Amino acid sequence: MILGTISEVLLFHLARKAMAQVPTRHEMPTLARLELILWHVVQPFSLIVMILFWTSWLLENPVEDLQQMNYMDFYAHGLGHVWLLLSFLISNVPFSFCTGFGSCVTYALVYVAWSLIHFFAKIGTAQPCDVYPQNECPIYSKLDWHKPQLPIVIASLVCLVACPVVCAFYATLAARCRRGQDEDNETKTKHPRASKSKVEIAVDMAAP
Repeated sequence: MILGTISEVLLFHLARKAMAQVPTRHEMPTLARLELILWHVVQPFSLIVMILFWTSWLLENPVEDLQQMNYMDFYAHGLGHVWLLLSFLISNVPFSFCTGFGSCVTYALVYVAWSLIHFFAKIGTAQPCDVYPQNECPIYSKLDWHKPQLPIVIASLVCLVACPVVCAFYATLAARCRRGQDEDNETKTKHPRASKSKVEIAVDMAAP
């Protein structure tokens, strides 16, 4: 959720900055490169985390217990993804399958590495858990390295199945959405009169 917020704030800043400048052909700014990396991490992983959370929750709890969940659970694992998806649909930021897949797998491996450091360093959690001493409580119950079989299976499924499937979905969605925008831009470039209003055309015709 933190990365998603940073990505959206940075995207807004770059869009506002670009609107205030005359378009020129220069090398991509550092902030734009950073945003592109975050974009390829945040977008697919927000969907993967949402799917993992709700699949795990529904397997362990009856649907009636949804009433007991707080707002932050719904926002972090549902509404947050909706906002990111809306941003993806209305923006013109490109999405590459190869870049997305590489970023997705890298982020997943980094997170797995952090969970291992958290386990071996016995960092624990702010709240005690029922099974272990507080300094041995895992970040998530599904990433419990006291029983490594399940974390290994989850990490493998995320890297080998979820990342390529979700990134293919986003790359296809981006190609379809951007295609219409590119066609509109091409039409305006080839036929500038078609993009003008009737008043603007009349003014052009009346001009000497």
